[in-house]
Amino acid sequence: MKINTSAFVLDYNLSLNKKFYFISGSEITYMEKVKQIVISGHRSKNSFELENIKNLNLYRSEPGLFSAQKIYLVDDILKTNEDDIDRASTGDDIFVFKFENSPKIKTIKNIFLKRKDSWVIECYELSKEDKKLFLNKWLQKTSLKLDETLYWWLLENLDERYAFLEQTLEKIEKLENKDITKENLNQIISSKTHGLDKMFFEVLSNNEKLIDLYNKKISNLTDVASFYYSFKQYSFLIINNNNESDFTANIPRYLFREKSYMIDMFRKYNDEKKKKLLKLLMRTEKSIRVNGELSMVIGLRFLLNFRKLTIS
Repeated sequence: MKINTSAFVLDYNLSLNKKFYFISGSEITYMEKVKQIVISGHRSKNSFELENIKNLNLYRSEPGLFSAQKIYLVDDILKTNEDDIDRASTGDDIFVFKFENSPKIKTIKNIFLKRKDSWVIECYELSKEDKKLFLNKWLQKTSLKLDETLYWWLLENLDERYAFLEQTLEKIEKLENKDITKENLNQIISSKTHGLDKMFFEVLSNNEKLIDLYNKKISNLTDVASFYYSFKQYSFLIINNNNESDFTANIPRYLFREKSYMIDMFRKYNDEKKKKLLKLLMRTEKSIRVNGELSMVIGLRFLLNFRKLTIS
């Protein structure tokens, strides 16, 4: 069954009781947030082990007195069918699917939509109403005060991407009430266009400049994750569109200033380079997940390899 994504993120503890979680959409930072909520929510209630599995048809239940329950992150959807899902549903384990929208996921997604033991959670850019819900929730848990004019201004200017909205609110939370002015908020808000995702729009610069920019912007694992997922979001725009007209139509509205740059990037990628880009993304994501302590190095290597592939 399908659920409301913003309601889930705001109040997930009330009902994390499903066997399957199918996360899809086009806003990858929101998808990642939902995935982490599912994992951390279940692990806070039981001692689940976390494990990746390539296909659901490889799953084998391991009953036994000392067998730990597991949360499986399913990497590939292509070989999954309804029989596999039925078989997996009989055990005590949890299964998380996270796939960006594409024709290949439609059949499996429809199966989960009909199941009572499943949630389909779709993640897209935040609407104004979504942003309002998150802003109101944030104001409830903090002691910060906004007058009406400032409230509506902030709501209008918060980013439509979840991770960037969350980062902005975290920065504002560090201010004291007396420092919450339109000038200060505008400085924080405007920095989003010069933040971690700005590196994508500098990728054609020379290596020396990119390394310097990376070292100035990236200081921890959270920064690496945000930087990587912004690149992944833009990369999948390139990978998933077959022609320039479709690509142009799918460029997010907030990138109106960068539209010509995005089109230029798209023109640099033929089918063969798109395949290489997809492999680079998959390899990097796995490395970050497995070797978190080396994420700073992994992120920089990814940036330089991305540039090399783009200009080749």
